[in-house]
Amino acid sequence: GDGGVSPSAQRHAVAENLNASEMARSRSRPVRTHALAHLPNTYPETAIIRTSGKAVGGLSLTLSKCQAPCHEQIRPGQWCPTLFVCCKLNSAEQVWTMADTTSFRPIIGALKGASTLTNFHVQQTGTDKFSSRYFTPRCQWMDVIEVKLERIAGAGGSSRARVTSKSTGMCPTCCPGSVVLSMLFCWFPYDDCGKNHEHIQQLKELLEGNGIEIDAVVINKGGSTKAPWTNPPMPKDTDRRKSQWSAGAGAGA
Repeated sequence: GDGGVSPSAQRHAVAENLNASEMARSRSRPVRTHALAHLPNTYPETAIIRTSGKAVGGLSLTLSKCQAPCHEQIRPGQWCPTLFVCCKLNSAEQVWTMADTTSFRPIIGALKGASTLTNFHVQQTGTDKFSSRYFTPRCQWMDVIEVKLERIAGAGGSSRARVTSKSTGMCPTCCPGSVVLSMLFCWFPYDDCGKNHEHIQQLKELLEGNGIEIDAVVINKGGSTKAPWTNPPMPKDTDRRKSQWSAGAGAGA
């Protein structure tokens, strides 16, 4: 009756002021982008990168690094390919034919550039062979990619490469006792979600980017299911390092 503001109107005005303040704060917050889109050029080539763009560390990294050599040597995930046809779902194979390759050196030199690809850890580079480990960003399942080169007799300097990529075990390397668990479940068939074929394709693109023409024949494509969480896109800085390496290799040649 005195013309003042009612309590309900006061509460409504306070609520409107709070909503306006919250909207102003939300507009002032920076927009978050995917970390892999601007990954800093500070991670070593031996780092394992998660889908968030952060490097794996702590106990997970220690377990993965310690158990990786045993996984690579034993490979329980490949023990039963002759017993179960479906075991071909966790491996992939291609045969590459490369013309006008009088020396294996440019091929091996280009394959060394795989160390700049996300989560590829090059292990061996010989005169006619190459091998690399690959760790998935989530849980660090490990695959082994191998390339074996040979001359094609009477083909005028052409070379042939047998390229394989194989899952080493059902249990991820970040899990304690993963080697033993993978051995216990070696009989269990599982799908590689198409990642082994993708690893081989990445190496093929790496060589073609260095001027090596490849005629590829797919022997086994592995699993067909695509899983977006297993392999993040190559960060821009990693791609730049690869370009720098390629330029250096070209200059050295």
